[in-house]
Amino acid sequence: MARAERDTPVRVLWLGDSHTAADFMTERVRARLFEVAGAGGPGFVHVGLGAYRHGSVRVETSGRWRHQPILPAQRARVMDGVFGYGGQRTIPTAGATARLELKGGSWPRGQQMRWTIAVRLAPGDKLQIGWADQTRTLGAEPSEKPVEVSFVAPAESPFSVRHLAGSPEVFGVFVERVIPGALLDNVGINGARVATPLAWEPAQYERVLQSHRPDLLVLAYGTNEAFDKTDPARYGEHYRELVGRVRRAAPAVPCWIIGAPDAATSDGRSITRLAPILDVQERVARELGCAFTSAQQAMGGEGSFERWLRASPPLARSDRIHLTVAGYDTLGQRLADALLPAADAGTTLVKRAP
Repeated sequence: MARAERDTPVRVLWLGDSHTAADFMTERVRARLFEVAGAGGPGFVHVGLGAYRHGSVRVETSGRWRHQPILPAQRARVMDGVFGYGGQRTIPTAGATARLELKGGSWPRGQQMRWTIAVRLAPGDKLQIGWADQTRTLGAEPSEKPVEVSFVAPAESPFSVRHLAGSPEVFGVFVERVIPGALLDNVGINGARVATPLAWEPAQYERVLQSHRPDLLVLAYGTNEAFDKTDPARYGEHYRELVGRVRRAAPAVPCWIIGAPDAATSDGRSITRLAPILDVQERVARELGCAFTSAQQAMGGEGSFERWLRASPPLARSDRIHLTVAGYDTLGQRLADALLPAADAGTTLVKRAP
């Protein structure tokens, strides 16, 4: 099916750790997807998180917002495990507000965008949402499960959320063009491992994936696993379970496992556990029929972190784990080069490992 014939977006669900969370690397890949399949919108956006960045949306908050779980990278069930599409929910307190505004560039004035907010409201909870010159109060119908409310507004119209009463739970906002194109939903969590999404309540997670069915699943983990003491073979089980869970909601969805980027010891060598972690990732990718790309190889192989650290300007940070903005932009470009020029959700979007 050609791009012009689609009535749904080409959706990429990108799950990952801190390398993903800041949305520098993924913003570069998102731009490539826009070139391939058209700009479909910023995708999923968190609301009410303190330290949060999205490359295509400016998010401003006022007042106090609580977030659950307090430590979102945990690998065991926390509370009821209902954390929506993005693995976190936020709760505004009295007087708290949020304002979302699309950044310029891909979104000219007058372009129609669909905003969909996911919430769960107990009796007495009230939340006001606003767009263009309209407002709507949510809370007349309490919900035991998260529900979604959608509206359409021009791209230049900010979207607002205001606490009115109680403890309403917000699970994020999906921002999409009315005319379908490509989307990249960034679900990066600092400190996350591939087991982190497995701690989310399975039934609710599969429901939200059915509503926002991905056309490509990207799993970009490995750095935090490389600092654990767990047998690396165990991580293969986690990949199998996570891909299986997503494929129950989106049968036969293609998947792309991105191996961990390089990380360095104090003497500049690659950390020793990285090699077995990458071996497991590549092996399980073949087993599951997924594409595989080693971010370490994309950086230049073993010892590349030290070279990136000494580059001018530096492409890596002195913590010997994370990259600079320029480094993430460079790595994002190299990962984007793995994308195939596909304008169709039924086409594999990435090159398979040789």
